[in-house]
Amino acid sequence: MRKAIVAMVSLPEIVSGNVSSNIDSKNSFESIRANPKFLPRNLQAQEQEDSWTPTVVEQLLSQTDVNSRQPLRLRLTYEQQGIHPQIAERLIRMLSQSDLIQIQAEAVTRQQLLERRAKGDFDLIQSGWCADYPDPSAFLNILHSQSTNNKMAYHDEKVDALLQQSLQADVTEPQRLQLYTEIEKIINQEQVVLPLFQYYHRYWIKPDLSGYASPAVSSGIASQDLYRKVSQP
Repeated sequence: MRKAIVAMVSLPEIVSGNVSSNIDSKNSFESIRANPKFLPRNLQAQEQEDSWTPTVVEQLLSQTDVNSRQPLRLRLTYEQQGIHPQIAERLIRMLSQSDLIQIQAEAVTRQQLLERRAKGDFDLIQSGWCADYPDPSAFLNILHSQSTNNKMAYHDEKVDALLQQSLQADVTEPQRLQLYTEIEKIINQEQVVLPLFQYYHRYWIKPDLSGYASPAVSSGIASQDLYRKVSQP
């Protein structure tokens, strides 16, 4: 069922047009770009390549006993502010191209979105994640069955075991990255989530300014860490 839903979504259409220009009227340097993977582009394994295989959605749905008499009914819950209504509208239009799928739109406030996600009260729900440090573990650890951030109740014993193995003290850095690559392959193959896009922030920085991380770790830069480089005479 998840494969059928993913097959119907065109990421270029999701982010096309004026969606990115309306992200935040106060921040003209923020944009979004399509990303079909769970990890941000700069954290994905280099050897992984995008692949495409033809998919007949109706055949996939028929395997789950979905038919014209018993269509797949899904509730799409999303935040009613910002770009999210536009994204939701495009998703609904794409998924509604099949007569076997019926989508109910549910626009809610930010607080209501968080409450529904915490309770598991959703079929499809808007979600996002921003890491505090530039490492795959900052994203992959939320998929552990015991993680408090695992709002979708995802549980895969192999993923849990690989995550636990990555924390062992005798694991080298290349071995740890290989474990993360295996985890990423599993979640991408199983369509655990439906990745759509990631945010990009552009900064104009004078050459004499230092104290910031490059590449940036998060969307903000702490002013107390910044300093000016003194030019040598």
